[in-house]
Amino acid sequence: MSVSEETKANRIWLTTAQAADRLAVSKRTLMRLRQSGAGPRFHKRGQIVRYRADDVDRWMGGDTSREAR
Repeated sequence: MSVSEETKANRIWLTTAQAADRLAVSKRTLMRLRQSGAGPRFHKRGQIVRYRADDVDRWMGGDTSREAR
C-alpha cells in the first residue's frame, strides 16, 4: 500500500453498524466486545462511537483492542 493509500485508509471512519458488517458480527456483539475491551480500537465523542477502518482490519488480524485517547 502506498503512503497516499495508507493515509486515505486512516481517514475512513465507520459507524458501529458499518464496523459490525465489516466484521460479519451483529451490532450487539460489537457493542459487547467494545464494552468488555475485547473489540477493535474505537473513538468516542459523547455518545458517538466511530471505528477507523484500518483499526477494524488490524483487529481482525489479531491485534489487541483499546479505546483511542
